[in-house]
Amino acid sequence: MVVNNSMNTVENKNCGIAEKHTLWDLLFKIKHPIKILEQYFVNLRVEFESICAKNANLPEKLVAEIEKAFDEEPWSWSNAYKIELYLSHIGDKETLEVDSKRCLDKYQEHLSETGYIHYKRKLEELKENDIENKRVVLLGMQEDLHTYFIKRSECRDFGFRTRVRVSLIFLIGIILFLLSLIYCSIFKHLPTSSEMIFITFSAGFLGASFSMIAGLKNQLAKASIEDLKIMHRNCYIFKRLFIGAGAALIIYFLIQSGLLGHVINADLLPILPVEEILARESYQNISVLIVWSFLAGFSEMFVPSLLSKVENKISPGKQN
Repeated sequence: MVVNNSMNTVENKNCGIAEKHTLWDLLFKIKHPIKILEQYFVNLRVEFESICAKNANLPEKLVAEIEKAFDEEPWSWSNAYKIELYLSHIGDKETLEVDSKRCLDKYQEHLSETGYIHYKRKLEELKENDIENKRVVLLGMQEDLHTYFIKRSECRDFGFRTRVRVSLIFLIGIILFLLSLIYCSIFKHLPTSSEMIFITFSAGFLGASFSMIAGLKNQLAKASIEDLKIMHRNCYIFKRLFIGAGAALIIYFLIQSGLLGHVINADLLPILPVEEILARESYQNISVLIVWSFLAGFSEMFVPSLLSKVENKISPGKQN
């Protein structure tokens, strides 16, 4: 049986990890902290070589699998956890004692107190020389801890992707809204109805994206990993955006039709079409329309509640 007894393997792998990254990689690709992973592999290598030095009669197949796992590239936490499980299978009495205490501390820190008490009691009930059953308990704790750490890592990755995508969407919303205003101010003295729809759509888009980025922190804090898997998808993000933009268009047509004036104070509504009145009043009405469109995009329940009020107002059977 041949075991690598130097740290050159770790150093060589570290050189392979130190690669150049483009701006796109830094912004949009998840990169785990390399130094932490490197240190974890160093600890595993030291523990492995320590076990091999104490026991020359280790199963050659397991030793070969561990060596193979150390040589796999690129490094990953899943591979590190696999090596840790292998080491638990070949560890001696002293190694099992140390690893069991370390896992118990981690279990108490990251997982439930009930599980910690359960595993602690099982270890205390075992006899001092009952190595095989101690190994089984240790493997059970490691499985729970590995599952927890992998889920936590996935939550962080999905959360990062969600933040980046929502931030980009918010930036696009700002640019789209500014372009609509610049177009109207440069090429037209007063916007026509079709251009007002463009302003309305962009304001609703901006309101929806602002709502998403404003509530993102609380949503990510409460979301489970299943929720995050849905939230980070582009289809989910754009669905919310187009709902907001569509709601803003509904507001525009409600105002233009005059129906909204039956349930809302008319002084709070803009006068459409704006090109038929003075320029100063036109800009004021455009600003009011933008505010209404932004609110329609920001709040998912804003337009449905207004539609319900309009329905109650115009439906003979629902009037008081």
